[in-house]
Amino acid sequence: MTAPMAQPPRKILLVGEGDFTFALALKLALPEIDLTATGFDALDDVRRTYKDAPATLAKLAKAGAAILHGVDATRLGAFCGFDEVVFSHPHLGVEDCPAHHRLLAHYFRAARTVAPVVRVTLAASQASLWRCDAAAARCGLRLARREPFLDDRFPGYTRRRSLRGATFRHRTPRASATRAYASPGVVVSPAAWAGLPRAAADARCPRCGRRCRDARAYATHWKDAHGGPPEEACVLVDDDDEEEEEDVGDEAVAPVEDDPAGPGGSCAVCGLAFESAEAAAAHARSLAPARPAGVACACGRAFGGARALAQHAASGKCAAARRRVRVLYCHGLEAGPGGHKARKCGEWADVVAPDMAASLWHPLRENSFARRFLAAVWRRDAAPRRRAAADALGGCARAVAAAAAAAPACDALLASSWGAVVALRLLADGAWAGPAVLLCPAVYVLLHADDADALVARVAALPAHKRRQLTLMHGDADATVPLADSRRLAALTGIALVELPGGTHGLGRHATDGTIFAALLANLRNARAARPGAKRDGRPLADAFLLDGLPPGVRC
Repeated sequence: MTAPMAQPPRKILLVGEGDFTFALALKLALPEIDLTATGFDALDDVRRTYKDAPATLAKLAKAGAAILHGVDATRLGAFCGFDEVVFSHPHLGVEDCPAHHRLLAHYFRAARTVAPVVRVTLAASQASLWRCDAAAARCGLRLARREPFLDDRFPGYTRRRSLRGATFRHRTPRASATRAYASPGVVVSPAAWAGLPRAAADARCPRCGRRCRDARAYATHWKDAHGGPPEEACVLVDDDDEEEEEDVGDEAVAPVEDDPAGPGGSCAVCGLAFESAEAAAAHARSLAPARPAGVACACGRAFGGARALAQHAASGKCAAARRRVRVLYCHGLEAGPGGHKARKCGEWADVVAPDMAASLWHPLRENSFARRFLAAVWRRDAAPRRRAAADALGGCARAVAAAAAAAPACDALLASSWGAVVALRLLADGAWAGPAVLLCPAVYVLLHADDADALVARVAALPAHKRRQLTLMHGDADATVPLADSRRLAALTGIALVELPGGTHGLGRHATDGTIFAALLANLRNARAARPGAKRDGRPLADAFLLDGLPPGVRC
């Protein structure tokens, strides 16, 4: 029988390190240990995945530890002479129990040639789900000791995901255990860190008795509740929750039945059967951690799936993920979708400007008043002029709604003159419910008085929060639609009216200087900050949208 070790192991090889915070915490707590820390990822990948890795690696090197990158925990032939090998929280990045059983089997086979004691730290029920003891038994190793792995013994250590560096916030400090394996007859001492003190699980305020989760939280509490220099907190450690160290001894392990050898043979280490020689050659690659499945943001960050990429884009923290504002534009009766205001808007926003095929006199335009009037006369309608305006409005509203439905969702609506009448119809019908700016609406000029009053009444009946995200803008020099019409509309609906000194019906100058767009963006910002039933979003629009190209002086 091999003689028992008199002292805890002093020469330790760590494999599978991610951000190296465990290695740093261990070396700082036990500086006398001869520590070699290795990770699977290349140095550039470590720096890209874990933003604080450069500082961690610098501190670890300064503490005297050896650091190696690109080391496969299943291929350790270049190492020898260690007292023990430690693999903390191995994971392939996929939830596949058989794959992790195979990973452990290959790790045990490689590690047993490097050191007499092989340790692995697993979370929760992973040891049973991955059949860890059976994987060790394949290599002639037995479970010799099982000890709780307590995160709060390692200040600065954080468990992180290998794919993107995020933390396991749902894990508790008592959810893991370190399992030590050795050949029969080898006496295994407790882990080197077994005697390290635990940090306080809680701190209690001596003045009011409030429990704080850590010293930082206690300092914040004292500043907010009491002020002045904080008194020393009462340290609380939940020793009742700590598991006892356990010397397992020789426990029988149920043998693992290998699959029948396939056409390509089987693995002598883990017993996996291969369907072909190509599958056998690819077996070693299957033991490597998964990489993001090609889902990447334009900023260069990689993600494990489309959902994570969408969350990143919605966060507003990535300039490459931000997009331009999408504006739905309803043109005037004769202006068309390529008019001056649409072009100026297109300098800073993505504009959806459907051609409503509208006109006053052009009989070949589908929604022209002349064409609709002739059709009403042909049908011998009692009021052909009223019917023509109503039919033209309905046709234009359907054209805009169809174009908006076919395009990506728009953020705001801008409408001018007849287009503003169409926008009122969309609002009344519920086809548009977002922020909007209506320029010089010709509702009382082009519609029959009764139809105009009915449409305005429907808009006035909209919920107040919807009307608050609308703005009327009208120039006091408009010779086509009287300013009094917009004043009347504002009084009946409660929609805010902005009167523009010197503004003509086209409001071209106010599109050029950005006055119109400033109002549109203000409505968009307010709509995002006051959505009923949704989380209030008061961030500046520049955090969510790319706003390059706005006229000088426009604030957002």
